[in-house]
Amino acid sequence: MRLVVRAILVLVLVQICLGIDLSNTLWRVITTTNSNVDREKNIDRILSLRQPLIEIMLGNSGLDINCVRYLDDNGIRVSKTYWNGQTDKIHTGKLGHWCSFLRFLDSIHESGKSVGVWIEDDVGLTNADIDNIIAIMNQDHKKPEIRMSAGDGVVIVFDALQMLKLVKHREITNPVDVFFSNHGMVEIAPALTFIKNEYNQSDITTTKEYPIDYVNQMIELRMTPE
Repeated sequence: MRLVVRAILVLVLVQICLGIDLSNTLWRVITTTNSNVDREKNIDRILSLRQPLIEIMLGNSGLDINCVRYLDDNGIRVSKTYWNGQTDKIHTGKLGHWCSFLRFLDSIHESGKSVGVWIEDDVGLTNADIDNIIAIMNQDHKKPEIRMSAGDGVVIVFDALQMLKLVKHREITNPVDVFFSNHGMVEIAPALTFIKNEYNQSDITTTKEYPIDYVNQMIELRMTPE
């Protein structure tokens, strides 16, 4: 109980010092049902840094049924020119990542929060990193997303609706990070590499690949390929 009270007091003090209304922000560490023991331990570590600020969000495990339904409900398909036409296949893990990120954007918009922080479950986030993120929130930014680490390890979102409008009822043409960068939505943090990934192996590239035409057919039929 004392730890919880102390954490709340720390949040209040940070708010007073930096002028940030943290109650108007949404912080989520993203994991999946396929998360391994190391990632689970890292999640517990991240959650302990600044309770009750950061909460868990369960992302999509590949092209699962919830992901399929989300894509179909929102009129989203995979472009035949995905990755500049260099491949006619896509990893199910990349689609799961897309669904997780879009659902995160939805949660920001639907909650009415002004800012969201996406944290992947394999990043070595520290209290100093959190202070840095809060400080950045207090600055003026012209783009809806600030990337705090390589890929989508840690992302600050200032305009979820603007980002969602780029994707819904349209086609996925690239992985999440490349897609929004190509559309001029991303500002790169000056200290990009200050947040490190704890684990180098990406689970996404170990997932199954399917032809894009087949994936789009499965979305239309609201069925999973697995």
